[in-house]
Amino acid sequence: QNEDAGLTELQVYPNPADGQLILRSLAAAEKTGTIRMYSIFGQLVHEQRLSDWPVEDIRLDTSTYPAGTYVLRVEVEGMNPITREIVILH
Repeated sequence: QNEDAGLTELQVYPNPADGQLILRSLAAAEKTGTIRMYSIFGQLVHEQRLSDWPVEDIRLDTSTYPAGTYVLRVEVEGMNPITREIVILH
């Protein structure tokens, strides 16, 4: 198992997002992890700890977030963390 691969196969869509953001990663399935979303100013707006990453999608409700640019950071046990820029439009 190549741990350097990290979460290259993490899918995050749609981007830009409106009501929800979908995260999918088969490589992360059944591992522990943390999903954090930060505002462009570095404020933590969402944190979700997973003791067991689901095989199916993870859905984040973005309907209450102000429109703008956010930074999504996903950390999964044994993998390099990944960061994605997310745009939310309403």
